[in-house]
Amino acid sequence: MNRHFLLKAALSVAFWVPLWGGGSAWLTPQANAQQTQWTVGATRVAFPSTYQSELVQQTLPVPNDPQAGDWQYDGTPAVRSQELIQDQFGNLLAFLIDGNIYDRDGYRIADALPLSGNNSACAACLPQGIAQAVVVPFPGDCYKFLILTSILGEGHGSGTLPFRVYLTVLDMARPNTMIEQAQDITGHFGALLDLDLDLIEYEWPEWNDNMSIFVRELPIGLETFFHVAGYIDAVDAGFDQEKWIFITDGIAVTRYKLTATALTNEGTTVVPPLAGVDENIEPNKWPQGELEVVRTANEMRVAYSMHGYVFYFPEPNTYINRRYIVYQRYTLAGAWISTDRVLVDEHAVDASDPNWSRMNGVEFSPNGEYVYFVKRQSPYFGYLDLSDLSVHALSEDLSAYRYSQLATAPS
Repeated sequence: MNRHFLLKAALSVAFWVPLWGGGSAWLTPQANAQQTQWTVGATRVAFPSTYQSELVQQTLPVPNDPQAGDWQYDGTPAVRSQELIQDQFGNLLAFLIDGNIYDRDGYRIADALPLSGNNSACAACLPQGIAQAVVVPFPGDCYKFLILTSILGEGHGSGTLPFRVYLTVLDMARPNTMIEQAQDITGHFGALLDLDLDLIEYEWPEWNDNMSIFVRELPIGLETFFHVAGYIDAVDAGFDQEKWIFITDGIAVTRYKLTATALTNEGTTVVPPLAGVDENIEPNKWPQGELEVVRTANEMRVAYSMHGYVFYFPEPNTYINRRYIVYQRYTLAGAWISTDRVLVDEHAVDASDPNWSRMNGVEFSPNGEYVYFVKRQSPYFGYLDLSDLSVHALSEDLSAYRYSQLATAPS
């Protein structure tokens, strides 16, 4: 196996970019991270593709328009999440920075929910995300996109505030009426849809919460135990085909199917405990972890990072900390096939140790046969061979990038 492919690592923010176009897949049938364009900080990075011969770096558009006021991008890099949307020819359509959505010229389409959670101080109120935002094209529609972001929970256990996932729908064919009303600026496109009135015939799942008429909360995970952080990814089979969205809260994976007429909850799969092991599954508390999904010729594969611990009695206040990769297989129709929880390594740690180690980034190889990972403690970098679930360490020195998420660059 050739392990020398490019890896993109970002210290706190995960980025992947949907591709879409008539008759062709917006995500490849190989690794869904093999996208031609990323946004990194305030920079748009375009890799060599059908439409360009070399790597190009450009700053995201900053209008510097006195009339636009706050309704424009000012060049501030993302802190929590970022994403961009391009057409089938690689042209920028829109981009998202910490819950604010901007058009290709840098004028704001929709505003973010303040970190205070006060939804009376915003119009659209899209949450700013924790480490990622995910954009999923509507089947058969070149201009409509489902956008998913999330909110970090508080504490963990029954009765606390859980990790939550919110969605909105962006239609780039509609005029930007928000900036017209707020700043009297016309001629720009992109608008969030009223999920009741504009999509009245579309079938939605039951919502947990309404942030605004444009933003709703998706039900996820288990009702009996709330987790603080979670991870999201999506995959599809082609331009006019269904899309699959996978969301984990750490010990369960919820899957949604997006079609041209409905978004349906297809069920939640719980990760089983290890036989004969008295172990606590540590809830997701940190946003550095990651979930990835890939579509092969015969199935969909999901991998995400998690950890657990057992009490270590010879030393007081000490635990055996265990880092895992959860690997799941689903049919192309979304039926669960299998779940494996693979132990990557373990070590004793004092509960007060700030380096209490967790698994961070994971990424499938382009052929979907391997899962690469990074973690805080040595060995920092390695991979899981899915043919026999064996774990292999790699010697590359990742320095601070061991705290990162991962993505493969286009080859």
